[in-house]
Amino acid sequence: MRDPLPRRWLRRLVTTSCVSGLALALWALAPLWLLVLGSYDLLAGRRGASVRCLAVLTVFTTMSVLGLIAALAVWIACGRRHRRREALDYALQERWAKTLHRGLVWIYGIRLSERWSSGAPPAPDRRLLVLERHTSVADTLLPIQLLYPAFRLRYVMKRELLWDPCLDVIGQRLPNAFVERGAGERDVTLVADLARDLPPGAGVLIFPEGTRCTPARRAQVLGKLRERGDPRADYAARLRHLLPPRRGGVLALRQRAPDADVVVVGHTGYEKVRTLGDLWGGSLIGAQVSVCAWVHPAADVPRDPEACSAWLDARWLELDAWIDAQTRQREAVAAACG
Repeated sequence: MRDPLPRRWLRRLVTTSCVSGLALALWALAPLWLLVLGSYDLLAGRRGASVRCLAVLTVFTTMSVLGLIAALAVWIACGRRHRRREALDYALQERWAKTLHRGLVWIYGIRLSERWSSGAPPAPDRRLLVLERHTSVADTLLPIQLLYPAFRLRYVMKRELLWDPCLDVIGQRLPNAFVERGAGERDVTLVADLARDLPPGAGVLIFPEGTRCTPARRAQVLGKLRERGDPRADYAARLRHLLPPRRGGVLALRQRAPDADVVVVGHTGYEKVRTLGDLWGGSLIGAQVSVCAWVHPAADVPRDPEACSAWLDARWLELDAWIDAQTRQREAVAAACG
């Protein structure tokens, strides 16, 4: 559900002004902060962590301003021609996301590897339900990197992201869902609507964990399940790197799009950067980020809700085991090199 028009435009006025002002300040003061922070990083042996952090912030704010200008141009040029405008808005979403991700990878010297477990992505005439692990803001950019332009993705995102002006403007023009935590059945319906009339070459992306997974959050979720005597506590305890998947949104999408293939996206490396403070600290410099996607044909995914829930839990255990193996391998390599 969209906010009332006055609230929406007030939010956009605030966010657009702040982001534009910050972008202008970062560019105008670039010689100063490059000199000061570069000297600090050099003296402190931080491998340019402070400079890299502000460089990423500069890329983000600049792309936000350029994205808003492009969105305005598309709106003026296309008017009521919805199909043409939607195609251009998808192209804007793709360009914005890919530029941000490539900027992050280049600035931090990330070693990125991507692979499909089947050796190839799904056929472009298929419909997809994409389930991704969520540890960082950065990982939200990975599916577009993997799937666009063959597939146009519809996102399930939390409403707080409407404070990003590009997501607010372009994201709400496209069939995406911005959900509130704890909204229950209302948001499940909103998510399910994304799969209504899902055309070939399109997909819906959802993060089944419902929030970014951190060790503290895992302990909190497990503690609450045990406190309530919830039978899923034993299952949650078996997961070493993931939160137990919330089934409501996934089951609703499955019921609405039973012929859609399911793609599970796993990754390691981005758990190092969950906050802006992690970026500032430089934990992402030279990181190895591994991405793997598993394609499950629609015929292999149960339609019965109870059986589908068990299937989802099993896939999440497999993903957790893959993450654990990748993490151990990376630690072994680091120990051998160190």
